[in-house]
Amino acid sequence: MVETRVKICGITRIEDGVAAAESGSWAVGFVLHAASPRLVSAAEAARIAKALPPGVLRVGVFLHAPAGLVRTVEAEVELDLVQLHGDGAEATCRAVGPERVILAARLARDGDVERALELPSAHVLVDHDRSLRVPASGTTDWNLAERLARRRELTLLAGGLTSDTVEGAIRRVRPWGVDVSRGVESAPGIKDKGRILEFVERVRRADAS
Repeated sequence: MVETRVKICGITRIEDGVAAAESGSWAVGFVLHAASPRLVSAAEAARIAKALPPGVLRVGVFLHAPAGLVRTVEAEVELDLVQLHGDGAEATCRAVGPERVILAARLARDGDVERALELPSAHVLVDHDRSLRVPASGTTDWNLAERLARRRELTLLAGGLTSDTVEGAIRRVRPWGVDVSRGVESAPGIKDKGRILEFVERVRRADAS
């Protein structure tokens, strides 16, 4: 059975990062842009990252970030990957090394799939809004996501996923991985261990089917 990777994003506390790691998650994400309610400083992210057990990847999430800033934070936090959204993301990706980058792609129309196939990063994250500040009801177009995932292996699916929706999303899209933040929270930036475990359990159930 091929296991869908799980990334738990928006980690702001050590206990939440540990809970994500213990659930079998592939990666945790630290949001490093000021507009997000899940903002952590580089120093806070480094403190959490150092407390995590081995085996879970540390991902820094940036919006409109120049390469110099990304490199500085990479070194301070000891990030394994960076996730780039917004203006200049492709240029920053090329500057910091495409093999270590997850680029966000918004799929709103047919042509967006072709553009996403040409992105220079190793991984692509299908999200419904590059700003990461969409309403809770926001969703991703699974039809377009499925077309991309079929043609590009390292595709992660995000956008409003919850324990109630992730099984159907995986069965429809068959992504390489899924990304969740709000869907496993009890409050913005505060993860709930039970919800993390339930989310991962639903992912494994979808894999088994």
